[in-house]
Amino acid sequence: AAFSTVMALLLAFPAVAEQPGDALLEVFEKDIKPAESLLPPGVTVAEGFQPGAGDPIGTVKSTKGRALVVHRGASTAYEAKKDNPLFSFDTLVTEEKARADIEFNDGSFITLGTYTKIVLDKSVFDPSKSTRSSFLRLLFGKARFIVTKLADFRNSQYRVETPTAVVGVRGSDFAVAVAPGSPLMTTVATNKGTTVLFAGDTGPAQVIGPLQAATAKAGMQASTALDISRFPPFKAVAMSNAMKWGLAIGGAAAVGGGLALSNGGDGGTGVLTVTESPSAGFTISASGPTIIRFTFSLPINPVSASNFNLTPLGEWSILNLTPIGTQIVDLEIGPQTVTSGVTIELLNITSTASTGGATLQPPTSFNYPAG
Repeated sequence: AAFSTVMALLLAFPAVAEQPGDALLEVFEKDIKPAESLLPPGVTVAEGFQPGAGDPIGTVKSTKGRALVVHRGASTAYEAKKDNPLFSFDTLVTEEKARADIEFNDGSFITLGTYTKIVLDKSVFDPSKSTRSSFLRLLFGKARFIVTKLADFRNSQYRVETPTAVVGVRGSDFAVAVAPGSPLMTTVATNKGTTVLFAGDTGPAQVIGPLQAATAKAGMQASTALDISRFPPFKAVAMSNAMKWGLAIGGAAAVGGGLALSNGGDGGTGVLTVTESPSAGFTISASGPTIIRFTFSLPINPVSASNFNLTPLGEWSILNLTPIGTQIVDLEIGPQTVTSGVTIELLNITSTASTGGATLQPPTSFNYPAG
């Protein structure tokens, strides 16, 4: 019933007007089959899984369909499964109707679409030295990148390369697609609150601001950024235990109960729980700011306490984020131009508590779709 209520209210909201760059999003909305296998030449698929060399840089959070991982220099591919470790220079390939979700040690997150090939060249995360350095190569297909904001780190680099472009970021939510053609073309699209630098094979880097898209064809410079009305339709399949809230204007909200953030997608027995938040019937103001309090069951990492993101149906903004002690965050939001509901994401919220020496890590993100 709650789901039906959410869907009915979503359909009631007015559609967002088309923008000049919306045609660029078509590459994210279809699956382009490659002319030949995305696996490196001579690689065969084996049963089971064997780890790569060195320390893991991340983990497979979930897969749908068949996703394969090839370690550096290996002639064997393994089917990627939940909780498999990933290593520097691993190549990941998704096949027909497949998806894969990856979480890195810094809390950043990648969702790979169908027919996608990516190489994890480097991911170094050292909190003791306040450094993060990540370099990835998207060779074919499409992926969404949710990059942890590390504002207090002295050195934070995150770069995605493709055959025709480079995307440089610090903390963002964006999507990249590499599609065949004459010539090969890379498309980048940004979510709300995200700005990236986008450079083609030639010419200067372009600044791509929030809700914008641009392209870079082989041998050419990046195009001028164009506004888009929506973010590409990526569905992260790792969040099977996500709860949904409906935050509506002037009406009852469809609100889930206590929100459990688990590290295993186990349906609610999470290690970090939102124990106090908007209750049933809570509404958001159409005329002024609204403060929403989030109380967590465990102390949260101060670096991650600010990782709130809005993906509104209308125009909303975060006015203030106020940590209160170690377990409470007050989120103040306000409408800008349209009085519609709002989706709130908590991205990469981690706890400073530990069990057996391991930091407790919830799923990378979960959503509160507008009700």
